[in-house]
Amino acid sequence: MKNKILGLPKAAVIVIGIVITALFLVLMNLVGGVVAHLTSITDSYTLQLIAEIGVAIYAIGMLFLMGYQQSLKKTGVGFLRGFYIGGFMVGYCVYVAVAQLFLQSVSGSDGVRSAGGIMIYILTMFLVGMNEEVIMRGIVLNLFADRFSNTRRGVLAAIILSSVIFGAAHIPNVLSGVPLSSALIQALQATLLGVLFAAIYLRSGNLWICIIIHALVDFGGLMASGIFGNGDMTDRQPFCVKSCGDSSAVFGSMYRITAEKQVRRDCGNERR
Repeated sequence: MKNKILGLPKAAVIVIGIVITALFLVLMNLVGGVVAHLTSITDSYTLQLIAEIGVAIYAIGMLFLMGYQQSLKKTGVGFLRGFYIGGFMVGYCVYVAVAQLFLQSVSGSDGVRSAGGIMIYILTMFLVGMNEEVIMRGIVLNLFADRFSNTRRGVLAAIILSSVIFGAAHIPNVLSGVPLSSALIQALQATLLGVLFAAIYLRSGNLWICIIIHALVDFGGLMASGIFGNGDMTDRQPFCVKSCGDSSAVFGSMYRITAEKQVRRDCGNERR
């Protein structure tokens, strides 16, 4: 199927990438809605975990259908160097986690979710990171990069287009109760993060690095509700959005300097 799709016009390939992402979102909301309707589960993380398990089947199945299953087997430059390449994002995750702990300490609230609830939170964050990275970097980014060629312009187009789709995919969060203004901010945040995840993936050739870092970003950003029980998945701390935007701008510039000579080579060699 991949070869047939790559033979289509670029616009058609972009539409296919959008459709793959849209089906992912529809299935996510469908599974979550059905479970919420048929059961008495009220915990947002438990509902999200069930939905993520459902869409994981779709994500992995689509990965094989599109012929990019090797992206889960390739280790590229290895895990140690891969985390070094994405080291700034690991540092950001630590910063967010520490900041969340500080906010919790000064809030005066000492509540903590049960051990089972925390495990559900951890598993949910991992599956969110895995599913989104498999769809957006494992399939959509790879598909766009293969179709747009491995020139600098082609790679940049693949990164930008896949990241914009990734960002836009967060706007439907309004269906889960997120205010529209917050959803738009999340979309911008996700677009910037998408650029960074794409750069890390193309440099490292290791999709698991992006999956782990993505899960850590979500883990840190939602600690207040996931661990301490303050709110639910629709709640995010304002500082998280701002700091992510600032960090993305700074490190995006750094990547432009450090990755320019290597991104085309890595795109052509490490993904395959």
